[in-house]
Amino acid sequence: MLGVSSKERVPLVKDVGTLGESQALKGVDMLVWAVLFAPPGTPDSVVQKMNQTIVQVNALPSMKALVLKLGSELLPSLTPSQTKDYLKAQRELYQEAASRIQPE
Repeated sequence: MLGVSSKERVPLVKDVGTLGESQALKGVDMLVWAVLFAPPGTPDSVVQKMNQTIVQVNALPSMKALVLKLGSELLPSLTPSQTKDYLKAQRELYQEAASRIQPE
């Protein structure tokens, strides 16, 4: 394992450093995230219902425990509009980080 992409080391693999500890990716904090996409043209009411359901599932103690057991954590739930902004910011983060990596 080269490193974990979170800001801090992960207890599950505590001896593995973060990518942000490396010179090429110093300070980079890339979280693991998941997004459920709907086909273009999906009615807004369906998108909102899907979002509500995901928020409810993520709030379940059993879901939080499962994600923690897998060595991760749940990010705060976002609205569809916030998700669009978040994905744009993530794309920019990855593009910038990738531009700093040079072959050795």
